[in-house]
Amino acid sequence: MTLYLLFERLEVGKLHLNSLLKVSEHASEQAPSKLGLRPGQTITVEEAIKSIVTKSANDAAVVVAENLGGDEENFAKLMTQQARALGMARTTYVNASGLPNDKQVTTARDQALLGRAIQERFPQYYKYFSTEGFVYHGETMRNHNHLLGAVEGMDGIKTGYTRASGFNLVASVHRDGRRIVAVVLGGKSSFERDVHMRRLISAHIQDAALRHTSPVIYPDRSLVAAQGKLMTDVVDPVLPVVVKTFTVQTAPQQAIPSGSSLATPTISSDASEPSAQVVARWPSTAEAFTPIAGSPSVGSGSYRSASPVLPSDSPIP
Repeated sequence: MTLYLLFERLEVGKLHLNSLLKVSEHASEQAPSKLGLRPGQTITVEEAIKSIVTKSANDAAVVVAENLGGDEENFAKLMTQQARALGMARTTYVNASGLPNDKQVTTARDQALLGRAIQERFPQYYKYFSTEGFVYHGETMRNHNHLLGAVEGMDGIKTGYTRASGFNLVASVHRDGRRIVAVVLGGKSSFERDVHMRRLISAHIQDAALRHTSPVIYPDRSLVAAQGKLMTDVVDPVLPVVVKTFTVQTAPQQAIPSGSSLATPTISSDASEPSAQVVARWPSTAEAFTPIAGSPSVGSGSYRSASPVLPSDSPIP
């Protein structure tokens, strides 16, 4: 979401890729993973984007927040506002980096909606999520998403890790004219998370629509699923929503279950198990991308999700 708001500013010309962002003492004090920025220093917008995408740089995320929102707290409010506008009804942001905070919560479905929204709204900037490496002051930083270049069609989006949330990944695959955004939260290791993601993609890539579609925002700006209603109960202007949510067992020998029926998303109440979700397609509407007035751009790809959903948090150290 940090980057969503930043891309919004770029799109309307309020910032440019070579615009300079000033580093505050607060930003420089963020915990690793970080660039090691110093107070008074400046970085370009493009450097901030690449460092957040590849290294999950918490200091760069806060730099973006403060330069766009005045301070991190205000920027987090703008992040939450934008989340609501995109239909992310169960997400609340309190900081720009995704570092642990019990009030910062999200769900797998919400993160899938955000990933797809970025692709649809900012195709010219979405390409940054496939950046495999970034050189800053002579140091090469490799992308924490190890599936880039290893899974056919993988072009992003973001890893996340905190001790409380486990290892998380929002991933996008474009293959044979089909695209899916898949989310795995709560892995016990990056390897286990990546194994789950590979299986999830393999099981559901054929479910994706061949036509280019985007998220739908319902009139009440809340997810129908969050209200316990079947998605098929809603009058759908274009295409049916295809959502599959299930619990992924953490035991390596157990395969990820895959279902084929339309169903209301359900989340395991067992906090020892990661949850996974794939949004294969959904209806298209321009309303989904109505910008929030004056909203900046932030969100380091890490968040903590509220119980019973396993948290999705901050960058991998």
